[in-house]
Amino acid sequence: MDAPAAGSAISDDTAAKGQYRAEARRSASTTAMTPVSLDIDTSAETAWRILIDTEEWPHWGPSVRAVRAPARHIGPGMSGRIQTSPGLWLPFRITDWQDGRYWAWRVAGMGATGHRVTPLDPARCRVSFLIPRWAPVYRPVCETALRRIAERAAAP
Repeated sequence: MDAPAAGSAISDDTAAKGQYRAEARRSASTTAMTPVSLDIDTSAETAWRILIDTEEWPHWGPSVRAVRAPARHIGPGMSGRIQTSPGLWLPFRITDWQDGRYWAWRVAGMGATGHRVTPLDPARCRVSFLIPRWAPVYRPVCETALRRIAERAAAP
């Protein structure tokens, strides 16, 4: 399945560096998704490595305490388990994959967030989480995750 296609903007509050962008989009499966994005001063390759490294997930993902997976870096169709912040272990499966650009997953059998990296120039990219419309309360969690990814990308 392809990454969600571009749609019309609901609001654009990206005038200042580091602001988030909210847009309405529909994935190829027609499930409505709402992106939250942050422009980061790092290469798309660096941001992508942070997003696919399961050892990084607990550092940037507020809802992830631990990960058990067959490999450190996720890939198409990979399955594993995440421990949520309250301590519950849930199964996950990578369902959509565009190498270097986009991945999405199902957690506990439900469609969850999509993760996109868009190069802006060689040393700058936009990282976006696509949130299912049925989970709007997850937006602040994703905003925190984006800030943490930017911090991890800037760390030596």
